[in-house]
Amino acid sequence: MTHRPGLDGVRFQQLNAQQLELLSRPFEEDEIKRAVWACCMYKILAKILALRLKVVLPYLVDHRQMGFVEGRGLLQGAMVLNETLDEVRRRKKSCMYFKVDFEKAYDSVSWSFVLYMLRRFGFQDKWIGWIGIRQGDPLAPFLFVLVAEGLTGLVREASNSDLFRGIKVGSKGELVNILQYADDTIFVGEASVENVRTLKVILRGFELASGLKVNFYKSCLGAIGVGRETLISFAEILHCKLSNIPFVYLGIPIGANPRRSKTWQPVVLSFKKKLSSWRASTLSMAGRICLINSVLTSLPLYIMSFYRMPKMVTKQLTSIQRNFLWGGKLDEKRMAWVSWEKICRPKKEGGLGIKKLDTFNAALLAKWRWGLFQQPESMWARILLSKYGDTIMHNTRLRGSSDSMWWGDVLKASGEDTSDSWFMDSLSWRLGMGDRIRFWSDAWAEAEPLANRFPRIFSNSLQKSNVVANMGHWSRGRLWTLDSSGCFSVRSGYRALMDRGPSSQLPNVAAVAWDIKVPPKVKCFIWRLFMGALPTKENLLRRNVIVLRDQATCPFCNADIESSEHILLYCSSTDPIWKKWLLWLDSPTPLSSSFEGNFFAHPSILLSKKRVDQWHVIWTAILWCIWRARNKYVFEGEHLDGNRLLQQTVLYSWSWLTSFDKSFNYSFSQWEANPGLCIIS
Repeated sequence: MTHRPGLDGVRFQQLNAQQLELLSRPFEEDEIKRAVWACCMYKILAKILALRLKVVLPYLVDHRQMGFVEGRGLLQGAMVLNETLDEVRRRKKSCMYFKVDFEKAYDSVSWSFVLYMLRRFGFQDKWIGWIGIRQGDPLAPFLFVLVAEGLTGLVREASNSDLFRGIKVGSKGELVNILQYADDTIFVGEASVENVRTLKVILRGFELASGLKVNFYKSCLGAIGVGRETLISFAEILHCKLSNIPFVYLGIPIGANPRRSKTWQPVVLSFKKKLSSWRASTLSMAGRICLINSVLTSLPLYIMSFYRMPKMVTKQLTSIQRNFLWGGKLDEKRMAWVSWEKICRPKKEGGLGIKKLDTFNAALLAKWRWGLFQQPESMWARILLSKYGDTIMHNTRLRGSSDSMWWGDVLKASGEDTSDSWFMDSLSWRLGMGDRIRFWSDAWAEAEPLANRFPRIFSNSLQKSNVVANMGHWSRGRLWTLDSSGCFSVRSGYRALMDRGPSSQLPNVAAVAWDIKVPPKVKCFIWRLFMGALPTKENLLRRNVIVLRDQATCPFCNADIESSEHILLYCSSTDPIWKKWLLWLDSPTPLSSSFEGNFFAHPSILLSKKRVDQWHVIWTAILWCIWRARNKYVFEGEHLDGNRLLQQTVLYSWSWLTSFDKSFNYSFSQWEANPGLCIIS
């Protein structure tokens, strides 16, 4: 085996006695239960070790490493890089960045270097002897992060020795020189030939020690405030290709203008690509709703968590979603039967629960605001505090001329550049020592500051700048008042924004459609029925699709306009179906002529909720079968057969009750003989 050099001159954090005890103590029953999902003993052992290592990893790994460390995330590295380059451009300075491409990173690491790094961090031989890397090992990403820490350590030592000069951000001079997410690495520093040469030495030294080799031909070098010829000379030293701003790092276009539609074109194209592979006409409405919620809404989720989507792009994507929902193709505009505002309401309020993109975007961006209060010591938070000052932790703040476009959009999303600061208004204080909370100026005791609540006392106070620390000992922190947990979530933020938006008057009964125990496509049919959105001839006449009133008569009786109520409830051709079912249920009283009254005014013989729920299934089956018979007549010319239609209502109701109601255990022959007796008994 070839002997590899170590990193003996580099300083690393080491485990303390308490952390060593945590890693090496006997396995506890709770730990084994958490890992018992695995199929063999080795995987159980590896899972327990991974869970333990996950606890101590944040204390060992530099804050510049964002990957697989508790409390750090993919977007945080992108945010630090974006804010750093923004600072350089606004101050008209120069800098360079070098995006590294490692060759087969996970496969090329030397095992001896893994063991070396573990010992440098202070892991005991007993614990090291337990580990071993296999395919799919839960320890693998954590061990790789510890290996990558070797590169961070080299940069740290070079920076301390003034051999590699990074970029200092903000008034506090927060240093940025390397950012990592596992093996996704980018260097940032002053644009000098000395930095370039030091960088090459660092990478070569790390390769010799770890086995991780840089593919310089795929790596990219870019710069701000540097001439083209100078940049080319730097690239010749590194033997790499050149990069321009904006460029993609961790899936985010760094340095891009998020307010330009061009930045969002990849998202729009991904929408269109997905839709081109789907056939909307062959999917039920329930299937299309599922695809919109699970796929189309998820496609822009990542970039919407970082950038604020322009209104034009929001409108374009919403239009694509709307057309797909109503059965259209990519280039085909379809009639929208219900307004998008109503569709985006939660199902419990009568909507379809489809996310409203601009509101969802604002809730996602507000998570950055909440993160400032939860992780003020993290690297990304320190960058923001250094650039924009500590006041962003206390009050709403209007955008300044030196603010980046990204930070300005975060403030807009949380309503802090308007009179409606929905985010800050929904926060309260959980007191601690009170050394950061101003007694008079912060809203810590009530919804508004005490200075506003008691202006006369405040005007006479000699301690207007006093903090709460002088008043006793408290438990300090921020609380999100709109959730019982006290913690902000995108869900609660989205709900808060939707509640603040314009109210949409929806039928009370529309929400009940989702509780009926029938297939999803039938629930969608009932929802459209309650919303008055079925394509009956009356509705088509109202929308000028049918011009002449004579063309809008009922296809069964030709005696009246085809409204939903007429065709489904009291047409002379379908009324016998209802009478037969009411006869089976021993209920001679006719039902209401409105769908809402019809739904709630169930036969009086049905006393329990269970029986009423079963009646709702029957009621839905009758409507569904009549509507299918109507469509077959209109589009296929198939004439209505009353006896056959009745048999279909019996079959569909039995099928749905059998599938969705565990307490229903009647055979079809019993049900067919007398459905009413089965329900009543």
